[in-house]
Amino acid sequence: MPGEHNKRFAPGPFLISIATGLVASRLMEVVTLLAKHENLGPFHGGVGINATMKSPVFPGDTLRAELEAAVDRKTDDGRTLVNLKHTLKNQADEVVLILTEKIIFAHSSVHIN
Repeated sequence: MPGEHNKRFAPGPFLISIATGLVASRLMEVVTLLAKHENLGPFHGGVGINATMKSPVFPGDTLRAELEAAVDRKTDDGRTLVNLKHTLKNQADEVVLILTEKIIFAHSSVHIN
């Protein structure tokens, strides 16, 4: 392989796992803060994922993740789609991966026991 890819590097699916794992302990806190401002209903699950590799990651790199949650839109039937954007950066503060999970919340008047 040419250039800087001519050495061992971390594959994309591995970096997706790292990005989600690094924010896992803060995920509910971020979603709860969004829910206070957006009147989200009960959580109904994930509906999509999009990942874009921006730069290679090599053995010895140090990674950190940032998480942003934002409402994408309301569906025709009143559910809310939310984007969870994970930005994975290396020790030089370069973005190496942008991962967006799309999750859905039921209509806010629906209550699940």
